[in-house]
Amino acid sequence: NRKVNALENIVIPQFKNIIKFIEDKIDEESLDELVRLKLIGGALARRRG
Repeated sequence: NRKVNALENIVIPQFKNIIKFIEDKIDEESLDELVRLKLIGGALARRRG
């Protein structure tokens, strides 16, 4: 019973926070990559004329 309470009240919320943090980092990196690709694409387009 105490182990179940510990899982429900401590361990599971910690894992949920870790998962949320990882998802946020992946989203942030994806956005950074998109911006980087747009900037490079724009620079290449300007070079080509």
